[in-house]
Amino acid sequence: MNKFFPDRALVDYVHNAQGQITKVDVIPAGGSRQLMLGNATYYPFGPAAGWTYGNGRILARRYDLDYRPQAIQDTRPGGLDVGFGFDPAGNLTALTPAGNPAPEIGLGYDALGRLTGLKDGRTGTLIDGYSVDATGNRLSAKVGTATQAYTYPADSHRLSAVAGVARTYDATGNTTAIGGTARQYTYDTTGRMTQARRAGAVTMNYRYNGRGEQVRRFLGTTNTYTLYDEAGHWLGDYDSNGAPKQQAIWLDDLPVGLLANASKLHYIEPDHLGSPRVVIDPTRDVAVWTWSLKGEAFGNTAPNQDPDGDGAALVLDMRFPVTCPH
Repeated sequence: MNKFFPDRALVDYVHNAQGQITKVDVIPAGGSRQLMLGNATYYPFGPAAGWTYGNGRILARRYDLDYRPQAIQDTRPGGLDVGFGFDPAGNLTALTPAGNPAPEIGLGYDALGRLTGLKDGRTGTLIDGYSVDATGNRLSAKVGTATQAYTYPADSHRLSAVAGVARTYDATGNTTAIGGTARQYTYDTTGRMTQARRAGAVTMNYRYNGRGEQVRRFLGTTNTYTLYDEAGHWLGDYDSNGAPKQQAIWLDDLPVGLLANASKLHYIEPDHLGSPRVVIDPTRDVAVWTWSLKGEAFGNTAPNQDPDGDGAALVLDMRFPVTCPH
């Protein structure tokens, strides 16, 4: 099965007798065929057990008998290497190096299974902590050395302020301002954000298709158009002339490759949820982008866009909406 991108780049999928993808080749626009990955294998009920990237890197994905992730491991330098521990209720309680039972990060929960904190697995020191009230509203968050208080009005559960910074809403509950004019947001009649402003100045505008997918963001004469496949996977970002900025390659619901600037192929190593965690430059065989699983539990830790220290940052916005009113 072949998939063409708008610039005529081609992704060629090879399937086994069960219809599972076992090999992926990529032909960049105007380029030659490259092996993206091969030797993909699967567990009896579907999840991928691992594959070999085109430069020989192997990403192994192990699950237990309940199909909970046990480990995801690329043993080469810079590769994704994480193991998972769970309590009897199925809550994630530990992040470890793959194959090593000693946790690097421990996760704690209250009696209702709500996350209360992340601790250093070796020392037990609290890294991030969270508290909630009886109905589940967050009351505080300690991230690093800073603690933020969350406040609510007496007559609703709508968040009114974080660390003393007020929030306002429209009639349907959309956040319209954080800190007065410091950050402001405008929405269309369907509740989708159409504009973001900081200190009164427009920072970005957004447009959507009929499925609610963001297909255009623009500011002044700068445009980015975004395409998706039939399953809603992000396929790529393009400029006003249709030239690709980045294009993604998928193995079912897992992102495994990135075409940057039309022709430069990178490997993506996804976690158990399908989030990108490591991007590898296959030529130099080094990580050029990382997003640690051991960061803040709700995704607020920024990625490292230059882990190889060569001064060339790789920006990959796949992990978050471009504007998020945190």
